[in-house]
Amino acid sequence: LETGANILNGMLMGQLDQHSAYGYTSTEMTTFLIQSEWHGRGRSLFRSVDQHFGLAPRAAKPGDIISVVLGFDNALILRPTGNHHYKIVGEAYYHDKMNGEALLGPLPDTFRIHWMTNLKGITYPVYVDRTSGKVMEADPRWPKLPPSWRLVKREDDSLLFVCDETGEETEQHPGLNCESLEERGVKLQVFNII
Repeated sequence: LETGANILNGMLMGQLDQHSAYGYTSTEMTTFLIQSEWHGRGRSLFRSVDQHFGLAPRAAKPGDIISVVLGFDNALILRPTGNHHYKIVGEAYYHDKMNGEALLGPLPDTFRIHWMTNLKGITYPVYVDRTSGKVMEADPRWPKLPPSWRLVKREDDSLLFVCDETGEETEQHPGLNCESLEERGVKLQVFNII
């Protein structure tokens, strides 16, 4: 994915064209083009005003809003309908914004995301410390867990947060909520969906 994203970004920024690979092997370029055709069906390529690219539903058009929604795996394309209401156009891939970047900021330079696939075919991220080589399930940008909370890895490799004091369980980090994100300087907006 990272190679494909770099190739696509180079093309969108005018640094690559179909005749120049600039360091990418023909196998990487071919794989990228095949994967693009498969995953791009029914979608449109976009570049946002902040120069990030992504894939949106074909119905997306200028003026639509790309929204990273707390608790969602994918970005959403929203269309203003007036009176502070929006309708959902569809889900989108928004490069460099969907792995927590929009809400938590960029990963520290010493880390990279590596995608794993479990035996059921479900993909999930792990975080590799480039300096030590240590692999972690916990996102290094997460705040410290509140007292009495701990992180548990389930049999299917998904993560669960458990409060030993109350027995509460959640898949969402208990320290990441609207208030804590606003304290970090994240601009949050409430959308009225119709």
